Amino acid sequence: MTEYNNNQMEQFITGEPDSVSRLASHQDNPSLHGNYNQRHRAKAVVSTLLAFVLSTVLVLLTVLVIVQATLLNDQYMKTQVDKSNYVTLVKDEIDNSFISYGQSSGFEESFFSGKVTDLDLRQDLVSELNKLYNPNSSGANVDKFRTDIYVSMIDYAKAQGDEITPEVDEAVSYLADLCKETYRLEVTTPFTTQLYTALHKLQGLMIFGFIGIGLLFLVVIAFLLGVHKKKYRAVPYVSYSFLSAGLVLLVASLVVLFSNIIGRLGILNKPLYELVTTYIENIFVMTIWAAGFFIIFAILIAIIYLNTLRHRRRTR
Repeated sequence: MTEYNNNQMEQFITGEPDSVSRLASHQDNPSLHGNYNQRHRAKAVVSTLLAFVLSTVLVLLTVLVIVQATLLNDQYMKTQVDKSNYVTLVKDEIDNSFISYGQSSGFEESFFSGKVTDLDLRQDLVSELNKLYNPNSSGANVDKFRTDIYVSMIDYAKAQGDEITPEVDEAVSYLADLCKETYRLEVTTPFTTQLYTALHKLQGLMIFGFIGIGLLFLVVIAFLLGVHKKKYRAVPYVSYSFLSAGLVLLVASLVVLFSNIIGRLGILNKPLYELVTTYIENIFVMTIWAAGFFIIFAILIAIIYLNTLRHRRRTR
């Protein structure tokens, strides 16, 4: 009797039927019970569709973030230069070319050893790569390199007791120009102007992409919360969204990395091949880390949600 009076008092204060009367009305009225089931199924369908849209939004948002952190980030490029051993590989190519020039010109193989240092070469390589992000970058100082190697060859010829005649000077100048051109070709990034234009346009589109995807994310979350009067019931669908987005990113990245698609790039220059493949592979490694974060986050949300439900049931 007391419980009945309490239910009546709750109904009077809130203006809503108590749980006992709602259950009784559903049992006494089959059509009302059927309508309740239909509404419940409709909510589930709508929530599932919104969860799918949210997972797609999360994938797109991840792609935007990774593009911003890699393709549009000059620091990422510099990091890949070191990871790919790019400087050493370029140095080996230059040294081999110089040695072949020297052998056909009377210079000993040891003469060209140390003419190209790792520090100077890395500085010139990075300066050239900076042109992808800043067209006003000075680039490699190939004229200084030409002057330095010309002076070295003249000094070497004098040390060997050779007289520097106009013919000798002309021959040395020709060899210095050849070394300069070889150095320039090795340190220069191909299609710099075209790549800068593409990256510059992409940077402009990224702003609209972040705004559009960000607004879509907020709209989907708002709709998902609006479908459920009890907001916590939207939590499982949010968890599904993060889980599915993480799995899509994980599977796609693993397929690309283990199918050797990247390794089949038709780049003939070995140093550039190593740089590009390392660059792309680390983008997908970063994607795997993002996927792992989404999956772990989804699992944590699910655990918290289930623990909350158990606590609610115990306290009833």
